[in-house]
Amino acid sequence: MRGSKNNARGFTAVELVIVTIVIAVLVGVTMMTVLDKRRQAMLRQEGLLNLAGLHSFLQMLAWEKDSGADKSWPALSARPGHLAPEPAGLIMQALEALDNPTVFISPAHPNAERMQREARANLASSVTDASYWYLGGTHLYEATGYSFLEYYKETVAKTGKPPTRDDIALNFSWMSIERRRGGSLTFLLPGVSAQKSFYPVMIERPGLQRGGSHVLYTNGYVEFIPYPGKWPMTEKFIKALESLDALKVKK
Repeated sequence: MRGSKNNARGFTAVELVIVTIVIAVLVGVTMMTVLDKRRQAMLRQEGLLNLAGLHSFLQMLAWEKDSGADKSWPALSARPGHLAPEPAGLIMQALEALDNPTVFISPAHPNAERMQREARANLASSVTDASYWYLGGTHLYEATGYSFLEYYKETVAKTGKPPTRDDIALNFSWMSIERRRGGSLTFLLPGVSAQKSFYPVMIERPGLQRGGSHVLYTNGYVEFIPYPGKWPMTEKFIKALESLDALKVKK
């Protein structure tokens, strides 16, 4: 009997090339995933540090601006729809003194580099809500949050301007609790009373960080909250904040 013929053969050159390409693609995808996760973690950490620095910056302004016990956070912008501090006076002087005057621009913003260049050329443009919504030193929690935004839009509709600090204090004082059904809304002091408080001062716009956003509170604590998630990162409240963009004067 004849011996059985051995049909076994090695890989051809084409097959070896295909296997090599497949392995290279798998390694590349794995590396890209690892690098992307590291980049997101880095941006999240930079965002946290940025807001922590903003808290110190705003608190310093409050102590510089006022004397005695009546200290408060910088006023809201006088531009309709811009939930940012008013880019004038001490806030501009303080920005000029900073090594990095672009603290209001999130490192995670897709146009961060361009915005930072523009901000260095024109400091007023750096005080923006493109990255964060600034709620000032207002005593704000979920029950009063929606009432505040409604009042903000009502005031703009009637006067063409946002409510001032005095307007807010008057219309959200303890006397208006029953009428507004929301609780009190007053400008907090950044000293002892604010350090014991836990209300949002700045909220990072969703979409800049993957999976959620940072929230800066009056006591300086920065929390990363998934979006949608708990207040103030609920979908309803974020949509209400986003609705203010429609109030901005288009140039």
